[in-house]
Parts: sequence; C-alpha cells; structure tokens
Amino acid sequence: MKFLFKIDTHLWPIIVIGLLVLFAKCYITYPIAHVGESDASGYAEMADSLVHGKWLSVEYISFFFIKYPGMPRPEDHWPPLYSFLIVPFYLLLGKTAFASKLPSLIISSLLLPLATYFLTKSFSKNKWASMGAAFTVMFYPSLFMWSLYCLSDITYSFVVCLAVLFAVKGRENGRYFYPMGFFLGLGYYAKGATLALIPVFPLFYLIMKRFFNMNQRRFLLGMLLAFLVIAPWWMRNAIHFGNPFHSTQNYWSGYIGYGSGGSYHVYWDKPKP
Repeated sequence: MKFLFKIDTHLWPIIVIGLLVLFAKCYITYPIAHVGESDASGYAEMADSLVHGKWLSVEYISFFFIKYPGMPRPEDHWPPLYSFLIVPFYLLLGKTAFASKLPSLIISSLLLPLATYFLTKSFSKNKWASMGAAFTVMFYPSLFMWSLYCLSDITYSFVVCLAVLFAVKGRENGRYFYPMGFFLGLGYYAKGATLALIPVFPLFYLIMKRFFNMNQRRFLLGMLLAFLVIAPWWMRNAIHFGNPFHSTQNYWSGYIGYGSGGSYHVYWDKPKP
C-alpha cells in the first residue's frame, strides 16, 4: 500500500471526482437501448464481428461508392480502434448499447483528464494549472456530451494527447520517444487524419533540439515504430482493396458540400464525387 502514498496528491481529486463523473455518465446512458446511427452503429457492429471471430467484417453496405464482391465484406469506412476497445465489454456484458459506450465513458471521465494533467504539468510544472486542465476536459460541455455516445472522438483525443505527452517528455529522456511512436501509430486506427499530424513531430524535434540535448536515434526509432504500428492496416487494405490507403472516406467530399451528390447515392460504375 506504500505506493499509494507516493502518488502525486493532486491526482487524488481528479481520480475521485472522475469516478463520480463516470458513475453519473453510466446512470445517464445505462437505460438507453439505442446504440446510435452511422458512426456509432458501425463501431458497434465491427466489435460484434470481432467477438464472433469474423475480424473486421460487416454484413451490410454503409456507403455505395464501390462494389463489393459479396457479404460479409471488409469494413472500409470506420476506423477500428474504438471497436477493439468495445470487445472486452461485449464479452463481459453482452452486446448492449451500454457496453458499446463504456470505453468512451471511462476514457472521458478518468484517462483523458489524467493524460491532460500530466501533459499540462510537463509544460508548466504548475500542478494547479494541471488540475484545472484536467477538470476542464472532464466537464467541458461539448466533450461531456459527446462522451456519452459510442464514438471514437474522445478516444482519439486521448491517444493524441499521450503521443504529445511522450514527445514532450522525450526532450529530457529519449526513451519516451518509443511510446510516442506507438500512440502516434495507434492514432491512425482511430482517425485516418493522423497522417496529417505525423510531420508535426519531426518538426517539433527539429525545433526542440536547439534547446535540449535530445536523442536523435531514439526519436527516429520512435517514428519508425509509428509506421510499424500502422503497417498492418495498410497491408490489410492493400490485400482487400489493392490500395494501402483505401477508405470510402476518400470520396466523402461530395457529401459535405464540395461538388455534387451525396454519400447515399449509388456511385457504382459512375464518376465518384
């Protein structure tokens, strides 16, 4: 029990209040039998496929941008990280709407605030500012609301926060560049837009090396690890679709207002939006 007394005392209010917030969110979401639509149902169904040993396949068509050889088909729109997080809760509680939302509830109530605390502390060294940052992400209305859904946004925020945290800590200890690379690669499984963030980390390194004696070899290995984490998903896409970067989200611009058409039109054998 001695290790409990070694924990930063400023963490205890975050943990205790986070547990109360988690209980409140569970109280809100438990009676709701509806998983959600579009994104939420996609994550829930992928998790169900994983539970039944069907890997990341689904038995429906979400968007009619390309033809599929048959059903079930490999999921090629929603990223899979959140679905993997749902799996243990499906195994424990069964396939329920509440179980599908639990990863988001736990991350938003405890893990994201704690990660934000440590990230702020690594910049400011001020524990009170760090506590303020933690409680901000815990109670910010928009984050609070979206954490109640079976969605990957909160999870993605947590993963990127960890990648940034370990990058910052790597200024003084190069070993932190390894978890930086791992979580940076993991972020791709939550949002494909992570590819746009990857160049920021080498830029961060080039700027910071002017002020810190940073380990170049460990940083490069960390970046290599990020691509190694992503590689299985690229290989999977190349096998199934002939393109490692394939995603029906590549055609999404027509739906959100650029050009004509929408995602629910059938584009088989027609020009894509």
